[in-house]
Amino acid sequence: MARRTFAETVAGEVGCLREMYNRQGNGFAEKKAKHSVVQAGLFQTAADARVYVGLELTYDMGIKPTVKALCDGFGCADPRFERSRGRLSSDADVAEYVKDDLAEARKWAQAHAESCLAMPEGAE
Repeated sequence: MARRTFAETVAGEVGCLREMYNRQGNGFAEKKAKHSVVQAGLFQTAADARVYVGLELTYDMGIKPTVKALCDGFGCADPRFERSRGRLSSDADVAEYVKDDLAEARKWAQAHAESCLAMPEGAE
């Protein structure tokens, strides 16, 4: 079985979110936003903490993608990168739309992983 590409994974998640959102009922007030995260990268710091890169998808009358990178090092001085650009129609090519932001997040995560000395949570 072939692995799905990032774009295929994102498109599948958007479809699932849209379907879950639409199944909630007919009234606008009854509908709640649906969320999902697609992992887009993982980096390890010199002190063994991890920096996660992901695409958070929020579906609420359209899709709102947010690219995030987060260091889980305890006491990290600069643990977060986040980029959000607004709502898209549910049939938009989300992976294409966020590709530059993902590249920037991965670049930030790599540089952060090379310089962060925060220890992982619970390390002794």
